[in-house]
Amino acid sequence: MTRSRKKAPVDWHALADVQLPGLQQAKRDDLRPGGHHDGLAFDGLALGDLRGDDTAFLECRICACVIEEGTLQRARLRSCLLEDVRATVLDTSDSTWADVVVRGSRIGALLAHGAELVRVTVDHGLLDYVNLRGATLSQCQFVDCRIGELDLGAGELTDVRFSGCEISSLVVSGCTLDEVDLRGAQLAALDGIGSLAGSLITEAQLVRLAPALATHLGIRVLPPE
Repeated sequence: MTRSRKKAPVDWHALADVQLPGLQQAKRDDLRPGGHHDGLAFDGLALGDLRGDDTAFLECRICACVIEEGTLQRARLRSCLLEDVRATVLDTSDSTWADVVVRGSRIGALLAHGAELVRVTVDHGLLDYVNLRGATLSQCQFVDCRIGELDLGAGELTDVRFSGCEISSLVVSGCTLDEVDLRGAQLAALDGIGSLAGSLITEAQLVRLAPALATHLGIRVLPPE
């Protein structure tokens, strides 16, 4: 008889930190579509309408930068820190993120549908709209974030947690969830209650979700006779 291996617990504290080497300050013109950036610091830059599709970032820092409408479609980010970034729209659809920390950033619309996120931390973020439809998330966490709408529809999430987060609207329709911890999230609205299998919630959250769960299961709740 073969015994299944017990999954090792995720070190969430370690995920919230990224170690970077000595970095070289980059210029605005260094960012270009298809570029490869290694060990660079993009600090305090006005990036405007950033165009960086198919760009690779390895051990880079993007700090205190302002982006109006940026596109990083199919970009690859590994061992990077994004800190105090201000963006109106940031399109990172079909991108790949690994060992990335996004800290203290304000983003109006983050478009990351079809993206692959592995060991990613979003810490103290203020995000109006996040589109992660069809995305794959593994060992990712949202810590002390305020999110307007978070669309995870048809995504695959494994070992994902929310801690101290306020989410106005969460969409999980068609999702595949495995150890997705929602206990630290205040949810004002939830779409896709039938896709919550594999998630962790509190008793208080269960009570609030009970009417929607009953409707989903076709249960009629009537007053006693």
